[in-house]
Amino acid sequence: MQLDNLNIDANHLPVLETFYSLQGEGLHTGLASFFVRLGGCDLSCWFCDSKESWNPYINKLTTPSELLVEAQKYNSKHIVLTGGEPILYPLDQLINLFHENGYSIHIETAATAPFVKDLDWICVSPKNHSNIHNEWFKHANELKVIITDIEDFVFAEDCSKLVSQGCYLFLQPEWSRSKGLLPHIINYIFKNPKWRLSIQTHKYLNLR
Repeated sequence: MQLDNLNIDANHLPVLETFYSLQGEGLHTGLASFFVRLGGCDLSCWFCDSKESWNPYINKLTTPSELLVEAQKYNSKHIVLTGGEPILYPLDQLINLFHENGYSIHIETAATAPFVKDLDWICVSPKNHSNIHNEWFKHANELKVIITDIEDFVFAEDCSKLVSQGCYLFLQPEWSRSKGLLPHIINYIFKNPKWRLSIQTHKYLNLR
């Protein structure tokens, strides 16, 4: 992905959208959170449910201060940075500003760029067709592998060997194939109980 002529820096981030919703996936399912979706991605996963985020040029360059003003309209102190791929951009000003105002910052990343410090919760969702920066695995609080077919279990196991012992492990069916995949994933978890099931509950609830 080319970012030329975007004038992106730590104080001008390409934001596709912000919204207040319940976290629908992983360990924090059900947690009221303010989501910041940054535009631009260095992957093109066929199963991505936010393809509109791939093009950074259609997004509004937004300052961390403007994002804070939006977040303060809601009661939750949990921020989720998502994308696209949020780690493509300098996040230090955003992280520092939100921390100064008492927020906890969660991030969802495919770990395709260098590690970002001072995040409160890291969900690594690696893709098996990408280059992964392994430092993210060392610091991951949560590993979430999207299962698109049964061959992905091998990739999931390979990733699980790279995270710390305290990292939570999740298998999540690709949404459009979830009906067919869920029985296989459930059976796999019965046999390998270190894993947990993640489903996109926000979609079942018609939430963002």
